[in-house]
Amino acid sequence: MQAAGLAKGTFYVYTKELAELETEIGAALVKEIDNTLQPARVVASDPLARLATAMTIVLRYLAAVPPSARLAARAAADMPDVGQGYMSGCAKTLRPHRPPDASHYPR
Repeated sequence: MQAAGLAKGTFYVYTKELAELETEIGAALVKEIDNTLQPARVVASDPLARLATAMTIVLRYLAAVPPSARLAARAAADMPDVGQGYMSGCAKTLRPHRPPDASHYPR
């Protein structure tokens, strides 16, 4: 807030709780990353290539925008259901493409 030139009182006139602000910023971050990933979803037909491309794009984005990376890391730590949902979605997408001997891969 100090960097933005806001007093605490001014901040809380518009935002009741820090969690509310984090939720709004997180939603904006997800939308921005989703918009960045959309072209890659269309181009890659192979699920593994699509996943690898998406991860590369996300990691490059987060490396270039450290505040967003901190927010993403905090969200992953504070909301384990989000990470589990992501892992479940990845496993579902890749399941039909697993090699027969891939018993160590997530189900």
